[in-house]
Amino acid sequence: MERENYLKLIQDADRLINDHRMNEALSQLESLPAKRVPSAHRSALAALAVRLARPDLALGFLWKNIFEERPSEEDLFAYGSSLRKAGLVRQSLRLLKTLPQNPSVLLQEAFCHIGLWNQNEAKELLMAHQKEVSPSLKAFAVGQVNLASTLIALEDFDQALALIEAVQDLCEKNHYQLFLNCLEMTGQIHFHRGEHEKADRILKDALNRSMEQKSPTTLFVKKWFLLNQIRRGEMDKKSPQVLAFLKEARSLGHWETLRDWDFQIARGTDNKALLIHNYYGSPEGGFRKKFKALLPPTEVPAEYHWTDPRSSEKISHFIDLYRPMGTALPVGKALHRLMMALCCDFYRPWSIERIFDVLFEEEIFDPFSSPKRVYRQIEELRSFLQPLPIEFKATQQGYRLRPDPGGCLILKPRLSFKDTESYFQALLFDTFKERSFNRFDLEKLDLLSGSQWQRQLKRLTDAEKLLKEGQGRAQRYRVVSV
Repeated sequence: MERENYLKLIQDADRLINDHRMNEALSQLESLPAKRVPSAHRSALAALAVRLARPDLALGFLWKNIFEERPSEEDLFAYGSSLRKAGLVRQSLRLLKTLPQNPSVLLQEAFCHIGLWNQNEAKELLMAHQKEVSPSLKAFAVGQVNLASTLIALEDFDQALALIEAVQDLCEKNHYQLFLNCLEMTGQIHFHRGEHEKADRILKDALNRSMEQKSPTTLFVKKWFLLNQIRRGEMDKKSPQVLAFLKEARSLGHWETLRDWDFQIARGTDNKALLIHNYYGSPEGGFRKKFKALLPPTEVPAEYHWTDPRSSEKISHFIDLYRPMGTALPVGKALHRLMMALCCDFYRPWSIERIFDVLFEEEIFDPFSSPKRVYRQIEELRSFLQPLPIEFKATQQGYRLRPDPGGCLILKPRLSFKDTESYFQALLFDTFKERSFNRFDLEKLDLLSGSQWQRQLKRLTDAEKLLKEGQGRAQRYRVVSV
């Protein structure tokens, strides 16, 4: 395609997006051979792809800049931002940390930490962002609203409310979607404080406004409005309005909304069984911090038996994910780690990008070759699981794995590992805790042969994840605390 044709296509796609003709614009971008786009047009096409909510296309347009040429800071920032939007949050964060800390980078890093529920880290980045940005810019309002949101998550309600009040009038005049966020967060603060009448009044107003605007904020407002109604005793958690809300959240892929909904319901009703289910089905450590006051360490079971709640069939098959004895699963290798990862999130399906982010965290995602690696692992796992009472299915949003009737998956609090050494360190710590052990103790676990254990012990000691004690036949090992 000639240079003039690329310029025309970019202009046409921009016009179509502004006219809300998204499918037509997307068709134009999808028709392009991403690897052959001239360097002068890659950034513009990537920006259009992001506006169309297709970060995967953006990564494709930027691929040559990153993998075959010397990328500029602008290229690395655009690629890192697109990685986050595609679900590769850890890789995005690692890439963004290599860049100078300007306001745009600070904001994207904060969004990464918010996605990982790391609210303290997000707070520090957003505070630094606010110091660098003029209060007259939209970026300041965006930073202020997100900073208030992190403070609410940290239960610093007074400071959050002060930030909202300082920016709310500006948002109402110039940034109405952010104004709706301000109303939703104000209602949320009153809900958490137990001021349910105030919360009801504010959330009703926010709901009417957001529905009138057909705003994406509507679902979040609805969530807190319904929770407030339940807390007031004016609605049952199985009412038609609640069931319709949960169905809508699933259809829109608002998995974190569903995760937090279960947490709020469990907390409001002191439902320990639901809290433990929510805890084990939420892999991010940042989210689990929310449980600290509700589930002391002594009340968190050492393992969780995950069964199909739709069935009363007697359990005939127990599968310990940490110790898959008697199976052909290569212990600690990518296939085993993939199975564990798929079992550690009961809410969000696993996209190809998110799987890569967990299995190959130290690598940079290549939109052309990386998915093929993940697909191979998925097909191999599907074949392995076929005879077992485990449901493994693909959906539009990603892959899901859960027990079928008659099956029970035995889960540990941590099931996500970036490499084999991290898995074995956690396994040995879980098995021996503070006790020392020798290679004969390991052979009794019936997971690896003696020579395989010897290789793992060497790798772990070289990585300083194991400490050696004694010499020769008396040599013993102790796990460095995980």
